[in-house]
Order: sequence, then C-alpha cells, then structure tokens
Amino acid sequence: MDIFAQFSANLAIGFETAFSLVSLGYVTLGVLVGIFIGVLPGIGAVTAIALLMPLAFQLDATSGLILLAGIWYGSTFGGSITAILLNIPGTTSNAVTCIDGNAMTRQGRASLALLTAVAASFIGGSIGILIIMLFTAPIAQYAAGFSSVEYFSLIVFGLVAASSINAGSVAKGLATVVFGVMIGVVGTDLYTGRGRLTFGNLDLMDGITLVSVSMGVFGVSEVIATIKEARTRAFDRKGITFRAMIPTRDEARATLGPILRGSGVGSFFGTLPGTGPAIAAFMAYAVEGRASKNRHALGKGAIEGVAAPEAANNAADMTAFIPTLA
Repeated sequence: MDIFAQFSANLAIGFETAFSLVSLGYVTLGVLVGIFIGVLPGIGAVTAIALLMPLAFQLDATSGLILLAGIWYGSTFGGSITAILLNIPGTTSNAVTCIDGNAMTRQGRASLALLTAVAASFIGGSIGILIIMLFTAPIAQYAAGFSSVEYFSLIVFGLVAASSINAGSVAKGLATVVFGVMIGVVGTDLYTGRGRLTFGNLDLMDGITLVSVSMGVFGVSEVIATIKEARTRAFDRKGITFRAMIPTRDEARATLGPILRGSGVGSFFGTLPGTGPAIAAFMAYAVEGRASKNRHALGKGAIEGVAAPEAANNAADMTAFIPTLA
C-alpha cells in the first residue's frame, strides 16, 4: 500500500508539472520544431536537439527536458508524413512506413494513413510512458544484463526480419539486406581508425549519409516511376481533408491489434541500449506479417502496415529513456 501511495503521489506531481501552462508551451514548441525537422530526410532529432541545446540551457531543468523531449517525439512523427505522402522517410524508423503508407496515398487514402500514423504514434507513446512509470527499475536491471552475445543475436534477428518483409523471394530479401549492410560499413572504423570500402576516396571516410541513401533509394526512384507512368504518383492535395480522415468501424477495429502488438515490440526494443526505434519498426512489421489476419494485403496499402511500425517506433522512443534515466 505504501508503494501504491508513493506512486500516486509521484504521478500527481508529474501531472501537475506537465499540465502547467509553461510546460505545455514548451512541449508544443518542441513538437512543432520536431515535426518540421522530421520531414527533412537525414536531419533527425539529434541535429535539432544540438541546435536548440543553447536555448535549453537558458531554461530550468524541467522546461529544458520538456522542450528537448518534444523535439525528439515530434521528429519521429514528422518523418512519417513524408514517408506516407512522398515515399521518402524523414528518419530511418519511418522507412518501413513507406511500404503501405505511400501505397495508401496512391489509392487516394492519404488522409486515413496520416490519421492512422497519428493515432498509432499517440497510443504507442502512451503505452511507453506507462511502462516507464511502472517498470523502470526491473527493466533497467534486465537490460543491463545484455552482453555482446545478446546484442549480436538481436542484430542478426533484426536483419533476418527485415529480409522477410520482402513479398518476393527470400533470396532477394537477403541480398537487399546484405547490400544495405555493405552501405552501412562504408567509412572509418570506430575502433581501428581505418577506412572500410572507401577505395582511397576521402569523401567516403565519413560514410554514406542517410540523406544520400533515402534520396537515392526512395526519392529518385519515385521520380523515375512518375516519369515512366506519365502521370503523377504523388498525393492529391485536395484529397487530404478532415472528413476523409474518419475511418470506418472495420478500419478502426483493424488497427487495434497492430497498434498493441507494435507497442509491445517497440517497448521491448526501446529498453535495450543500441537498438532503437528503427529496429523496432521493422520487427513490428515482420510480426504483422505473421500475426495479422490481413497479412496478404501488407505491402499493398494495408492500414496495419502503417499502424504497427508507427506504434513501435514511438513506443521505442519512450522506453529508450529507461536505460538513460535509470
């Protein structure tokens, strides 16, 4: 009973601080800045936080943390906007959202896809907050016990899951993952200081940036496909209305399971240092490929393909604070 009373008292203090006008103002500013930063491929929350760090230092500790947290969470959702509308992910954690999100846009359901991303992000983040409040201590002890063996296993598991997302042959999926790993290892090795796959080119010493990869893989291919079809494949601005955002009862029911499963997957991977929301999003999509009743529609504009990864990456963003704070 004492533990429950202490938890209730701490919760009341937290709500009192969070819902003050000053805190609401700073979190609104942070989220808006994060969304604007998130829609720019390759910029990310880290850069935005670094730019606004001098401003945060001028504030008290609570307001500064609220501002930076708002930037962090807003950038994750902002990356889903371009992923859905333009097939260009703003962050790596939104890359898997392109598969079904942009397909829904081509089908004239961009409004529904955006609302699904908003709802999934909110529910996934809320579940992550509850886990932080209730299970920080035991989860932190569990995460601290992870060694290099467990991390290697998780990375291999994530790569295999990413290869299984491909609706075609498994060989093509594995080949794509191997190609992605080859791109990722280009640059200077952190431990030896030697260049890997740079071929003497100094421009490759810093590696291949996310901006180059995302624009080359997603942006350029979208332009080429648009020219080839001789018609625009981009979203119809007039088709994005509040009325079109309202889902049917079946669509709302179809998103509940993926959001809960994605939140569970994201909460687990978020607590592990070094994994993050990107792996969580891919794993959540892979789980939907097995657990969803509508798995045959994944990759063709299924609403589950937007709900699951967006819930996962936001839940992972929340629970990632467990090892940081504890």
